[in-house]
Amino acid sequence: MQIVNPDPAHDVASRLRDRGYRVTSLPGAGRLGSVEVSLALVRRRSVPALLNAISAIAPGAFITVQRADRSTGGSFVAEPSWWETFKRSRWLR
Repeated sequence: MQIVNPDPAHDVASRLRDRGYRVTSLPGAGRLGSVEVSLALVRRRSVPALLNAISAIAPGAFITVQRADRSTGGSFVAEPSWWETFKRSRWLR
C-alpha cells in the first residue's frame, strides 16, 4: 500500500508504526509542494483496518493498494498459512 500525505501536520508513518504496522517513509514532491510517501506491506485481510487507520490519521491522504506476489528481505516476516497453523494446533495431536 502506498500512502501520499500532503499535510505535514500528520505524520502518517510514525502514527502507523505506533499502531504496530511496519512502514517505510520517503520524502516526496507533489503538485502543491512536499509530501510524505509511506509504504506498507500488509496481508489482504488487513487492508480494511489499515485504510480505516489512515483515514483517521490523515483524511486527505491519497492511497493506492497494489498486489504484492512475493516479498523478501527486510524485517517483514511472513505469517504461516492457516493450514500450517492448524497442523501445529492441538487438534491434530
